[in-house]
Amino acid sequence: MPFFLLFGFGLGFYDGFFGPGTGAFWTGALLIFMGMDMTKATGTTRIMNFVSNITALTLFIAGGNVLYTAGLIMAAGQVIGANIGSGMAIKRGAPFIRPIFLTMVFLTIARLTYVNYIS
Repeated sequence: MPFFLLFGFGLGFYDGFFGPGTGAFWTGALLIFMGMDMTKATGTTRIMNFVSNITALTLFIAGGNVLYTAGLIMAAGQVIGANIGSGMAIKRGAPFIRPIFLTMVFLTIARLTYVNYIS
């Protein structure tokens, strides 16, 4: 429980303030500090991201700041991607997920570095 209080607050703040990479940070924290395997860590991360996204959506709706068309299109892509990704994760396991996960983390870090410090 202390882990989820500490990381929930810290990563929740980061997600609300910055956003990009929160899922990767959750997955990494669950792997390192909770000793979860890759499949369980990514599954738990999805739940954390879902809660964070619903909270943000609620606040944006209350403020009248939602682009519904864009959001619905993104939601459709998310549902399709989640179905394909979860099926592959279950069938192929961590050896399949790990390189994809690490590649995406590297690309996110590279992009954030480029946008914030190079361009």
